[in-house]
Amino acid sequence: MSSLTEKKVVGLSQSVTDLLVRQKQVTVGFPRTSQEITITRPVSDEELHQMISEAFSDDKEISVLAQEIIMYLGMFIRSSPRLFNDLLRLRIGLIIQVMASELALHFNCVGEVATEYLMRLSPFETKQVLFNILSGKEFGMMRNVSRSTKYGGQLSVIGGSRRDRSLFDSIKIQLKHRSSGLLTPSGFPGGGGRGSIRNLSSSSFDTSELLLAPPPSPKPGSTAIDVDKSQSSGHKRGLWLRRRRIDGAMNRVPQNFYSRIWHLLEKCNGLIIGGHTIPGYLTKEMTAEELKFALHVENVFNHIPQPEYRQLLVETLIVLAMISDSTKVHFLPQNIDVSHLLDFGNNLFIEKEISDGGSELLLQRDTNTKICLEFYDCAPSGPHGTMTFISSAVARSLAHLLPATVNDCLVS
Repeated sequence: MSSLTEKKVVGLSQSVTDLLVRQKQVTVGFPRTSQEITITRPVSDEELHQMISEAFSDDKEISVLAQEIIMYLGMFIRSSPRLFNDLLRLRIGLIIQVMASELALHFNCVGEVATEYLMRLSPFETKQVLFNILSGKEFGMMRNVSRSTKYGGQLSVIGGSRRDRSLFDSIKIQLKHRSSGLLTPSGFPGGGGRGSIRNLSSSSFDTSELLLAPPPSPKPGSTAIDVDKSQSSGHKRGLWLRRRRIDGAMNRVPQNFYSRIWHLLEKCNGLIIGGHTIPGYLTKEMTAEELKFALHVENVFNHIPQPEYRQLLVETLIVLAMISDSTKVHFLPQNIDVSHLLDFGNNLFIEKEISDGGSELLLQRDTNTKICLEFYDCAPSGPHGTMTFISSAVARSLAHLLPATVNDCLVS
């Protein structure tokens, strides 16, 4: 209804200002389009509404949702600034996509239905889902009943904490009350929501590439424990893909990430990320802690539309930074293609899985990035972790430039 009457959030510019004064930039629009607009200075309500409308191609429903999200981000940064510690730029379009993917995961539905759910959430529910993503509450400690100990069970970190599932169960019940028949994937009744009912995924954005495999359905006659184990296993399967997707959408990076990239650039000619170059001479123009440098690096990352692929690139840069931290590494006289190193690490992972008997179905690749979907879902550490294969790719690709040992590790 708000979109049909073209209502605007009052005081929206104040929320943007609250984000900007804390050195957080805001972008509106979707990453796959050329209309993504970066807000770098305080603007009036009228100018801000016009920016949002242009960025989302005059899609009134998405524009209203974007205004709500900006308003809630302003509330969160005033009340809980620590939620934004590792964030430099807030991309509203990607946040909307990830919120839809979270609903699709918990409601076990396709992207078209998930986007309709998103548009039907109440303001309070929208705020809760956004806080869930910002705070990392989608992961939690949960009792694993498959192994018994003297304390009654083993606690392990898995996706979908009890609080997380409780939130989405409550949302599902409320949606049922608001519109009977809404939870059937075949279609929707008219009326309600922020605007008219239609296929949002085809006209505004596509969530199909963001969806995770749903948890397996329990077998007939299974006990409550069996159901709990089945749900835990299903959530656990997409744990790291989900984590990377959320972190990538929120532009979250490790602590001191940008300063470590600055020191890495001191020891090479430049870094190539997704076909875009971060030149080494920036270290002579900007300091390691300068916000301008961090924004320059972030602008290069903004050309990467897939959030999970972006996070793997961040992991690759961390491996390179660890090598450059060694006093034995003096200078690498070339531009380092980070995307190529990641692709090489992905290929090493696929070769390993094939040698271990992995099927072609298991080793399906992302059609856009050519990265194996299972690679997205690997933990960073461990013998089969992403960092292991990326480190091997770096060692093999740059062996002719690196010393025999780096940080007491053989380069081979």
